Amino acid sequence: MSLKKEAENFVEAASGGPPKPRLTAGQQSVLEALQRQPQPLSAQALYGVMRRQQPIGLATIYRALDALKLLGLVQHRVTLTGETLYSAV
Repeated sequence: MSLKKEAENFVEAASGGPPKPRLTAGQQSVLEALQRQPQPLSAQALYGVMRRQQPIGLATIYRALDALKLLGLVQHRVTLTGETLYSAV
């Protein structure tokens, strides 16, 4: 671990909170879009909402959703029909 990273970890630990994950622009856009939705959405429905506001690819949305799930910022559930719905935590 580099000295700079160790110093950052020390400062974060001293501030009393866990380190906040850094998000890519795509991840941040997907998270913000999900936070604005009143109900869970499929990736395709989220794509339909987002592409009206900005140029973004469906693959980018899927990658962002996977990363956000791993960070605990998004949750998903699978319906009886097999569709996966996503919502912000």
